[in-house]
Amino acid sequence: MPQTADPIDSAVRSHYPTTHALKRDAEDRAAYYETLMQVRFRHPYYNRNDDACPDLAARPTAAAQQAMSALGLLFRDDGASFSVLYNRTRSDALASWLARQGRGGQFWTRLTFVLTSRSPYFINVTDLPIDLDPLRENLYLANQAAHDDPEVGILLNPGRIVSAEQLIPVTGSQYQARVSMDVRGIAVRAISGEVVLCEPRCVPENQSAPPAVCLGWLAGLPATTPDRCRDTIYLNFGMLPEDKYTIDTIADSGDVIRQEVRLYTADAPTPLGLIDLLFSEPFAGAGGIYPVSDPARDDVTISGVDYVLNFGARSTLWRYYIVPPAPDTAYDDLAIECLAPDPALSFAGPVPVILANGAPAYLFVSEQPLLLQQQSIYRFRLKGRLRHRRLEEDTLVDRLPVAAPQQVLPQTDEAGAARNYSDIYVYV
Repeated sequence: MPQTADPIDSAVRSHYPTTHALKRDAEDRAAYYETLMQVRFRHPYYNRNDDACPDLAARPTAAAQQAMSALGLLFRDDGASFSVLYNRTRSDALASWLARQGRGGQFWTRLTFVLTSRSPYFINVTDLPIDLDPLRENLYLANQAAHDDPEVGILLNPGRIVSAEQLIPVTGSQYQARVSMDVRGIAVRAISGEVVLCEPRCVPENQSAPPAVCLGWLAGLPATTPDRCRDTIYLNFGMLPEDKYTIDTIADSGDVIRQEVRLYTADAPTPLGLIDLLFSEPFAGAGGIYPVSDPARDDVTISGVDYVLNFGARSTLWRYYIVPPAPDTAYDDLAIECLAPDPALSFAGPVPVILANGAPAYLFVSEQPLLLQQQSIYRFRLKGRLRHRRLEEDTLVDRLPVAAPQQVLPQTDEAGAARNYSDIYVYV
């Protein structure tokens, strides 16, 4: 009896490509796709990984995903970086589309990415404010500030490293703006300066605010009855893409009397920042480094850009608590000596202290802040001798443990200065 093909098996084979077909498709895509923009995360704490930071991740916002899908762009998470890929056989179509996005000779087309941390200790090891609360402030980086660094490459951050200067207050989908009676309304602007939200203090009947002509519309509003005026204006950011916005409070005179900058980011997962990557220089002389030349010209060129987001590692004052094996055990001539990298590194102490559990200990504090790293460059040795023994000074601990990322303690010292400490307990 001849065998007949299993209809289910045939359907599966026709619907799902074979392994060979999948491999061939991947090879074809690799042949056609090239890097348009890449952002590498660099952080000297991760010196075991050549400073490549695997504890950061990025994802395109919903608006960026939509634009990338329409343009045939691909997003790739590379572990310690992310990339945007384009099909080089469709570069003319990409250039043509970008040219059509221009307004008044300016080109603000961009892709926005949400930056998140994979590690709960990222802030501990990073040279940023230790009390940084991502629910209140986020970092904002854009390739408008990109510049070439001879040692690192093309830096995405404005300075040598990412700093507190890039922190901007965040807002959720609803923003409350308190206004006084001399306020005509509020205009919300995108980074291009375009008004994207327009709200009057006194709401006219049967009229909606047109963002494109917001200022003129506000100035021309007719007188309204007090019961249609409000002292709190609610701005709905939920209808806008995640990005950086400027909130202008406009007086009856037409002057901007208050200006605030906010980042609108999604609540989950908790974002650390936003990254705006423009395709091209938005206007002549704007500065920055971009992958696409002037879209207004006929001879547009596309050249992939490799950006570096460069963080600094945190340095802390290291506090060694040397705990004897028994409460009645005492030591003389205790000292911490540095074997690497610099013998001149020194510690103040020892100072007798009582720990929270009532145990006695000897406290040493580094004279200067020491760098936190995965593979520490420091090697310290504890020397001393038991009291009442006439033995020469001996090595108690040949290699002291180094500071861990899990515990960084912000405190104020005796002079009132804010300091960050790393506590290390050594039981001898």
